[in-house]
Amino acid sequence: MAARGRAAAEPAEPVLRSGDLEVAAAAFQRSHELGVNPQPGLALLHLERGENDAAAASIRSAVEETAPGSLRRARLLQAQAEIAHALSDTQTARAAADELARIAEMHGTTALKAAAESAVGVASLAEGKHSTALGALRNA
Repeated sequence: MAARGRAAAEPAEPVLRSGDLEVAAAAFQRSHELGVNPQPGLALLHLERGENDAAAASIRSAVEETAPGSLRRARLLQAQAEIAHALSDTQTARAAADELARIAEMHGTTALKAAAESAVGVASLAEGKHSTALGALRNA
């Protein structure tokens, strides 16, 4: 059942990024019904809908429920940095970026390093550090 839940949520994130919020919402709902927490996509959906408090609470809860240092947490932290930036929450954006950078350092994969650089760039933008952000985003 969990595999079907993950399969239901996976195609929803690109659909969400393309702007089809209703199709994405239906896929996330189906995933939830199958026993899978469809994060970070659900939190990003809340953000796209302008449900800022729900977006922040949803991603915060998902991060708190996920083991520190895990690859799953890394994916959540990247979304948390994006959501925090969108909500002008510089402290959360920086904390998420810093933790993601530590995970990337532990695991050492190119994809994780790029995700961490991206999150550092987003956090730096939130802090108004534009030249730092530009460097990090170029590295990503």
